[in-house]
Amino acid sequence: MVQNSVPEGAFEYGILGPLEVRFAGAPAAVGGPRHRALLAALLIQPNVVVSLGQLVETLWEDPPAGATELLYGRIAEVRRAMRAAAGRRVPDLETHTGGYLLRVTDGALDAQRFERLVEAGLEAAGTGEHRRAGELQRAALTLWRGPALADVADQPAAEAAIARLEELRMRAVEARIDADLADGRHHELIAELAALVADHPLNERLWGQLMLARHRSGRLGEALATFDAARRELVERLGTEPGPHLRRLHQQLLRPDLELTPDAAVPVAVLPRPLTTFIGRASEVAMVRRLLTTQRLVTVTGVGGAGKSRLALEAGAGRAAWLVELAALSQPDLLPDVVGDALGVPPHGTRPRLDAIVAHLRDVDGLLILDNCEHLLDAAAGLAERILAACPGLRILATSRERLGVTGEALLPLPGLAVPDAGAATAALAGRSPAVRLFVERATATDPGFALTDRTATAVVTICRELDGLPLAIELAAARANAFTVDELAARLGGRFDLLTRGSRTAEPRHRTLHAVVDWSYQLLNDDERRLFAWLSVFAGRFELAWAEALAADLHPPATTASIVAALVDKSLLSQESGRYRMLETLRAYGIERLDEQHELQRVRDRHAVLVVAIADDPHYQFGGDSTAAQLVGATIEQFRTVMEWSVDRGDAEAALRAAAALTLHRQKPEQHLAGRPGLQLPRNGGADVWPAVRARALSGLTLLAAHQGDLDAATAAGEEAAALFREAGDMERYGIVLRRLAFAEIFCGSLKRGDALLIRADQAATSPKPGVRAAMLAERALMALLRADWEQAARLSDAVHEILRDAGDADLLTYTTLIRAEAARNLSGLAEGAEWLRAALRRIDGAGWLWNTALALQVASRFFDELGLAPQEVVVLSAVDELLQRPGGALLRWAERHNRKRLAWLRGSIGPERFDALWQEGRTRSATDLVDEVHRVLSPPDLQTTYRRVQPI
Repeated sequence: MVQNSVPEGAFEYGILGPLEVRFAGAPAAVGGPRHRALLAALLIQPNVVVSLGQLVETLWEDPPAGATELLYGRIAEVRRAMRAAAGRRVPDLETHTGGYLLRVTDGALDAQRFERLVEAGLEAAGTGEHRRAGELQRAALTLWRGPALADVADQPAAEAAIARLEELRMRAVEARIDADLADGRHHELIAELAALVADHPLNERLWGQLMLARHRSGRLGEALATFDAARRELVERLGTEPGPHLRRLHQQLLRPDLELTPDAAVPVAVLPRPLTTFIGRASEVAMVRRLLTTQRLVTVTGVGGAGKSRLALEAGAGRAAWLVELAALSQPDLLPDVVGDALGVPPHGTRPRLDAIVAHLRDVDGLLILDNCEHLLDAAAGLAERILAACPGLRILATSRERLGVTGEALLPLPGLAVPDAGAATAALAGRSPAVRLFVERATATDPGFALTDRTATAVVTICRELDGLPLAIELAAARANAFTVDELAARLGGRFDLLTRGSRTAEPRHRTLHAVVDWSYQLLNDDERRLFAWLSVFAGRFELAWAEALAADLHPPATTASIVAALVDKSLLSQESGRYRMLETLRAYGIERLDEQHELQRVRDRHAVLVVAIADDPHYQFGGDSTAAQLVGATIEQFRTVMEWSVDRGDAEAALRAAAALTLHRQKPEQHLAGRPGLQLPRNGGADVWPAVRARALSGLTLLAAHQGDLDAATAAGEEAAALFREAGDMERYGIVLRRLAFAEIFCGSLKRGDALLIRADQAATSPKPGVRAAMLAERALMALLRADWEQAARLSDAVHEILRDAGDADLLTYTTLIRAEAARNLSGLAEGAEWLRAALRRIDGAGWLWNTALALQVASRFFDELGLAPQEVVVLSAVDELLQRPGGALLRWAERHNRKRLAWLRGSIGPERFDALWQEGRTRSATDLVDEVHRVLSPPDLQTTYRRVQPI
């Protein structure tokens, strides 16, 4: 029997019937119908982020106004119920960008156990263990308590999942009956099968099983009459004759000399089982199987090393399936011979091999897996089309780095495994990622002494992120765990092609090294595709098609470049996400290697630098405060950093400074601060020979960056020089901006009087400032009012910022002033109104990846916890603030720093050193998104005081 032990302390879930939640063997109450529907919706895709929109649609057929706010409340209530059932904090329900994820322990979901039992039963049947096969299928079917996902059965979002589970249930019933027929239990089955065909009159397999059961019970006449009854049902309901399997069985019944098998038309085939465990692709396996129920040709596409072949084996496990491995085949005309050999179809003297294959498969209900088709696309497409046209019961699952291009083909692009956030620096956080779990399992096999700990987690996360979550690359890295520490491995990934060369000796040559994997794809390109692929490797992160066209202007006209980019997407060498393109880091490293080899690296990097600094000069980028500008920032951060580093390396100070200055225009990403300051220091470390305007913008950026890092001396020196340069050039708009940045530096470091004077000068300098600039000026005044405890002024100025930005959509500045408004409202009107403003800010922050606003939000939340006497929660969030800002070398507002120092000393004495240290450590290891969600939950209506009394320590 398949074992599915659930770790102690884990929740168990049942969706094969009404929702069932259990903890430690006992039922766990999770709330009313909407709470149950919410959990059921999350369990449709366990361990996968479900979007807010999908959850809202599941809960409300006609979503009410404020549905998203109501959803937040439902999430908070479910978390509270789970916490009550477990008697401790439960991190299983996670907040992610744009949605939520329910973390389900392996084996803790009845649908998962059901699928595994069904597959095990099919495998047992394939090896002739019919009695065991029947037991496994019976065990699977006993898990059903009613209709699947009964709590959301009327929701369109659940239809596909319900259909898949119900189909698999029927498949289990059919497989159990096959096993019982093979075990000689035909007499027992007749009544059950008669009832089943009455309920499912169009299921030809059940009709065939009833014919067999009656025939084997010595009731030949009834068996033949069963065929006639099946034929009538099919003709009357569908207007079609019985299929080839049922007709063939009918013919066999008329020949008593033939021994009938449970499924005489389907040859038995068992796929090879790999020696290693399969990690992190449960949803993709389910998707492939779901596609195969409705589509006859499914192609899994993806870059080399993504795990397409292994996925295909897992998806085909437990069914009649044949694997045809094509990687070693170099002659397309030999494809029918390779397929014939895999199927056991011998060559015929004068008959074409493909004709023999078609005849062999004509009446088969099975799956043909064509693995690694990318170098044989035309031949594979032709063979697939011919076989599918002639064999109505057959399905084909292909793997390829490019689609076959056959009409009716369904595609499943396969990305790398999910990688953890860069800040997942603890074993608990990192271990949630399937990429990390894969590395740990393979590394442990190589070095039994290896373990994922808080000390090794940062390096393991770096390895998995740098390798884009590609399973093969991760396995090659893990194979080196006995020769290098994970810190050494992470540090050496810049030379990944020399490092990752220790693949399995039994693997195909192209899978034994990382370089060989990429080289295989590269060699399949034509000359134009190869050259543009290499040129595009200079783009870091995401890039736009217009940028690619500008970069390659010397090579091709824009239309040709666009066509080649599309071809590279088709060949899995580029991915397209929301209108922008991205090349995996491993592919980029290979492309840079090719450029260097072809003596084009400097030329292409120079063109890239010109392109990127032109973006930095775009006024829309510099002054835009709307969502379009924010999206442009997100796509350019990596480009600016790359150009800055490359330009510094080759001594191009002007390009370095322009790129570095652009990095500082938006303050919210910690990587901007880590990357930007070294380049921005160039004017102050040796006086770079650059245009005054470029120098001034770099110094202006350094002013803001140094201010956020608490370095008032550097901020003041840079800002004053920048202000003089802008004034001399007559650029009063930027002059006003740098004065405002100087004012912020003074305010940040506690000099409110000097900050006020600088803001007055900045206001006078900007004769007609853009709305975003004006809003930023008012925001600094709002902060200064807050620090002076002028709550009414802080509230009024924050409201003015919101009015200006109502249509501009600058989420960063809106959130910043909403936090100021929350603290002002707490002091003016009390906890309830202050919490309402804080929750509004937290909803914008949730999943945005902002650094400074997240830290400020938690700082503000600590004041609420202080007022409510919740010392443990206060310690945790203050610790998280400290940890957030330490990573990029940031600093707290001097006002907050002084407050925290006194407050933490008091809290340590109040709580006790041991408890305080434990809470402080917890704050450093909790994810920011988790904490933001927790603060939102405990500050939600209806009654803050009552809510806090019920909440246990974070």
